[in-house]
Amino acid sequence: MSVLAQVTHSGHSLQVIPNLSLKDSAGQSMLGAALWAGNRLEIAEQLLGGGANVNDTDNDGRTLLLQAISRCDADSALFLLRNQADPNARQVAVLCLAWCSLPHRATVTVIF
Repeated sequence: MSVLAQVTHSGHSLQVIPNLSLKDSAGQSMLGAALWAGNRLEIAEQLLGGGANVNDTDNDGRTLLLQAISRCDADSALFLLRNQADPNARQVAVLCLAWCSLPHRATVTVIF
């Protein structure tokens, strides 16, 4: 099923196109909601195909990529990166610096 819907009523055709820039009270986009609702990557893919912004931010200015990283959600982070999320966003760099300063200094390898 596509994000775009075709509706026919009394012989007339109407195409319904959702507003993918709508956000909830915390500033979360529909794309973010799809990613955090049980890792629904297939829905997120359809939203991106329909024009959702992969670099959207919440009310605190956090990109979806930063949110995925801070949630330790590797699947969503990789999905966002594969779909052109900006890895150079300021807050992503700050989070990576903070992570690197932790005593355990985990090694992360990203393969595209």
